[in-house]
Amino acid sequence: MIPSGVSAEVGLELETKMAVKITPAMLALDEEGNLGVKTLEQEDVIKFVPIQIVKAEQDGVWLSGLGDKVDIVTTGQGFVRDGDRVIAVRQ
Repeated sequence: MIPSGVSAEVGLELETKMAVKITPAMLALDEEGNLGVKTLEQEDVIKFVPIQIVKAEQDGVWLSGLGDKVDIVTTGQGFVRDGDRVIAVRQ
């Protein structure tokens, strides 16, 4: 039992998830209102990928559901739709 006036901080790791941190400006909604990101697939075709927000911080959000390796569209994602073919500039 902790006596009155004493405080404690406890951290519990409940589960481990693979996640990536991005700026919220990269998030997008599909036609049904699902939250996700737009990714670049083979032959430079756009694909909307639904995600889950694991943790939100002041400088970004941590996402799960993207897999091991993914190219996220960082500029112009508001101008392309799922299935569009683009001329990608990778940096």
